[in-house]
Amino acid sequence: MKFSVVIPVYKGTDLLLNTLKFYEKVKFPRNEFEVIVVSDEIDPMLKQYVLDVKRSYKFIFTEIEHRGQGAASNVGANIAIGEYILFTCQDAIPDRNILRNHISLFNKFNCNERIVSAGYAPYSRDYDNFHDFLANNGIQFAYYLLADQVEIKGEYLNCVNFALKRQLFREMGGFDERFPYDCCYSDFGIRWCRNEGKIICNKKAMAQRNHFASLESYCDEMVHRGKYTYKLHLKHKDYFNGTVEHFQNRIMDCFHMKNEEMVQKQMKQVRFLPDKALYKEIIEYFFFKGYYLESHEHCLIEQAKDTLKVNIV
Repeated sequence: MKFSVVIPVYKGTDLLLNTLKFYEKVKFPRNEFEVIVVSDEIDPMLKQYVLDVKRSYKFIFTEIEHRGQGAASNVGANIAIGEYILFTCQDAIPDRNILRNHISLFNKFNCNERIVSAGYAPYSRDYDNFHDFLANNGIQFAYYLLADQVEIKGEYLNCVNFALKRQLFREMGGFDERFPYDCCYSDFGIRWCRNEGKIICNKKAMAQRNHFASLESYCDEMVHRGKYTYKLHLKHKDYFNGTVEHFQNRIMDCFHMKNEEMVQKQMKQVRFLPDKALYKEIIEYFFFKGYYLESHEHCLIEQAKDTLKVNIV
């Protein structure tokens, strides 16, 4: 088996079923790849839907109690038997040549090197104003800014479309499940690069995003991302070297200088008058709100520990 495709899924039945159809069109020998779906919740309906369909490729479905995207990806990687693992997601529609083009990059850079092939993941249909902003202003999945086959930083690794040797992934200990969502991939990327690994942008290995969020749901996601970004910075203090201090200053500009009522008015305004600067302002507010909440909670915990030590003495 050459490739194991690992897809963690959570509350995305329709997106997943559509994505699985496109693996029927992937140009790769059917006995040389498998698709492993790991549901991050016990969902009898999803299980029935995915197992009722006969597929030309080897297909595995399993479920876990809700523990996050990182945990589900680890479960899939433990089941995998392919020489390489492609980590992707339920809303990433694979190009027909996605597996071939990941393999081509490994072959070019020498199969024995510690290489992650980071595929390209543009949106799959015409943008509305908000998604045009996300896709074309460096806010999310901004690989379009990079030249093909350049090396990228570890923290830019994301869940949508990247591949590496299964054995090397396991040697790294998999994803840190203390980061249940996106930051588990950034954390892995940082650890990978610090262990003499390279992450190479591979624009020919493409999977198109097929998931569109509202501004409100995206801002909710930004709060969570802000929280886990603080934890990421805390874990890799020496790697980020000053970034935490920079972020603390940005909190004043983006969060403390505003209030929720003001931002809600901006969100109503931007629906009728799309403005890139205003989108950026709103998103940064919620990101740094999450970052502040997590950093503040951490400080309170540390203060409580110090008080406990004093009382014990």
